[in-house]
Amino acid sequence: MEQTRKINLNQMMCLMILFLISALATTAKYAGQNVWIISLIGGAGGALLLTLCYRLSSLNSYQDLAHIFKSCFGKYIGKVVLFIYACFFLLRTISVGNFMSTMAQQTLMFGANHRVVILLLMVTVIVASLYGLNAIGRSSEIFLVITLLCVLPFIISVFSGRLFNPENLVPILAEGVPGIARDTARTFFLPYSELVIFLALFPYVSFNRSDNHSKSKSMLKRGYVAILVAVVFLIIINLITVALLGADLTANFDYSFYNAMQLAGMNGLLQRFDSLAIIVMVVTSYFKLVIYFFITLLTFQALSQRFNFKWVLIVLSILIFFIAPLMKVDGTQFTYETVPFKILPPFTVGIPVVAYVISEVKHRFKKPTST
Repeated sequence: MEQTRKINLNQMMCLMILFLISALATTAKYAGQNVWIISLIGGAGGALLLTLCYRLSSLNSYQDLAHIFKSCFGKYIGKVVLFIYACFFLLRTISVGNFMSTMAQQTLMFGANHRVVILLLMVTVIVASLYGLNAIGRSSEIFLVITLLCVLPFIISVFSGRLFNPENLVPILAEGVPGIARDTARTFFLPYSELVIFLALFPYVSFNRSDNHSKSKSMLKRGYVAILVAVVFLIIINLITVALLGADLTANFDYSFYNAMQLAGMNGLLQRFDSLAIIVMVVTSYFKLVIYFFITLLTFQALSQRFNFKWVLIVLSILIFFIAPLMKVDGTQFTYETVPFKILPPFTVGIPVVAYVISEVKHRFKKPTST
């Protein structure tokens, strides 16, 4: 079981990239022509938060979440915090799954029953989890290449067909700096602050060298590369989307990237880009879903040594299948307002910052006694 949970640095980086670019369906919705500005600021904030997570992990000898919370908050409070995080990961698994099922119903499987779509998603996620994190990491290397290849015809067609309209990208900062503050915060929390979930994956990253300093530097560098690639990717795709559709249409469409690729396919050099758009959206969202689901399993399993991984998987899978349709809320309001401003902040910033401060203080006090 432990061997199936090992991933290398490249796989960790690919998982991070796919995890972040899954937000291509959401980042440009309200940002409009300012999307590149808020993406840069959000990415910088994500890099800062990732640095904090690496430091928190290194201060706790790259242990899992259970050890980190028990070390920071004590045995009993730490277990309560771990249980709260397990419930948070479960909620995000359900919300990402519902987002994917809704997207599939509106694009790929129009009119399909919600439970049927959830069942299909659950089967694929369960199989991936049974094969382990190693299989998920290896498949991410393949699907990242597929994702990039699916986007290339879209970019080529837009510029070869002269569909890119730069007038839709001005004026910049028309609302002023305060006007884009909320969009910047939304972009930071969704998706960049969610990189906190990789704090639970760091213990499973394997290295050729066992030196902790080299381990920290290597992971941190690959994390920065992943954020940089994701930021560049999102900026390019979102700028093209806004240039094609305009800020108003981009805000009105639920999946503006999908609609932009449809438009490029109708008027560009190549045609039928909607299938490529679906591949990109499904692949990136799927890896975000499977990461959340797998970490949910590990977190619930860590609550007790008596919990078996497969039994936890069975129980949570049944629970998700029955609860997910009941939690189907207003997608736009929940995704763009509730999740980034009410659900994510305490879990992705608040508690990790407190845990970091406690770990740093404990480290400073231990340092003089160890010399």
